[in-house]
Amino acid sequence: MAANTSKGITYPTSGDSIAPLETVFATMASTTNTALSNINASTDLASGTVPINRGGTNASTASAALTNLGALASTDYINNSKFSGKNAIINGAFDIWQRAVTSTSTTVSGYWADRWRYLATNGTSKVFSQSQQVFTVGSAPVAGYEGTYFLRVAVTTAGSGYASETIEQPIEDVRTFAGNTVTVSFWAKVASGTLSVTPRFTQNFGTGGTPSSAVVTSGTAISVGTTWQRYTQTISIPSISGKTIGTSLNTSSLIFALSLPTNTLYTIDLWGVQVELGSTATVFSRAGGNFEGELALAQRYYYLMNNTATATSYFATGMQFSSTTAYAYIKFPQQMRAVPSALDTAGTINVVSTSGVNSTATTFASANLDGAYIQCSAAGTAGQGVMIRFTGTAATAYVGFSAEY
Repeated sequence: MAANTSKGITYPTSGDSIAPLETVFATMASTTNTALSNINASTDLASGTVPINRGGTNASTASAALTNLGALASTDYINNSKFSGKNAIINGAFDIWQRAVTSTSTTVSGYWADRWRYLATNGTSKVFSQSQQVFTVGSAPVAGYEGTYFLRVAVTTAGSGYASETIEQPIEDVRTFAGNTVTVSFWAKVASGTLSVTPRFTQNFGTGGTPSSAVVTSGTAISVGTTWQRYTQTISIPSISGKTIGTSLNTSSLIFALSLPTNTLYTIDLWGVQVELGSTATVFSRAGGNFEGELALAQRYYYLMNNTATATSYFATGMQFSSTTAYAYIKFPQQMRAVPSALDTAGTINVVSTSGVNSTATTFASANLDGAYIQCSAAGTAGQGVMIRFTGTAATAYVGFSAEY
């Protein structure tokens, strides 16, 4: 081997049968090697992008590189659907229905599927319904993500005088996304024709003290058709610099709404709602990652104990406080957003010491963020321990606590 030494390294030269490194390097940098050649420092590197046919990703950011390489392909739902945290909407897949799976009402405000409420303002005589609809297996609108349920809202009597009608969810804390760009995405369809739906955000600064007035930011109208389709829109959320947030605990919010036509009949189906940071609609995922995580998030706002047993089921223990009143304590599975202020009940509740006595009235006594006392009007011996139960097998019997907005 001919001696050719550079920086203490001896390597072959043109006099040897092995190609010298000068030749190897020249070949690697030649126009025949597209992975390393023709990278133009004045254009490609200066712009921060290297074309794919030159060994690059043609992207200037890591996120764009992943997209260009197919790592976030829109059909890759199985690999990406369980990533939690990016979606600010709880129960966007309508998995959780603690209150009821169907109802018909003339009340213009109320929560249905967990975290979702319907709100119509200023009008009269509207009749509407909400219902849990079940996807036929294999018919969910997203290939690779088998949704179980979707929401259907049907206005059967239009009423008159309504200033607005929305399906909406308050996202906790007005600081959320403030001063940032977000992308809204959802799947929807209507029973017939088309329906105009407009995404909207309201920055609600809460209560207590002298909070700032609400700030409303609307997107542009979307025409929803009769087949499942994903609709997306990018919206800039205003900064809250200079604003005042109310002093009451956890009362501020960023309300996401889908604004609907007023004083008209319609039936709309909704699934896969997502609000995320940035200007790109990524694959849909639950806020909690999986069903258990989603339920835990929902129970921060509403907690229901219902009679799902095939026989009488016990749900609390307590004490007979007087000859006519018993108290029982219920521990919440999650710390709630705010102290619940009311108790929802249905069915017959029975107080048991030596024998069972039906409560003639079960009311809310007191609560904190972690649990609540209920008061049962039932005869008994003061000082005795009691157990509280649902009687019979009616699945409609329940007690529920709300910390919703």
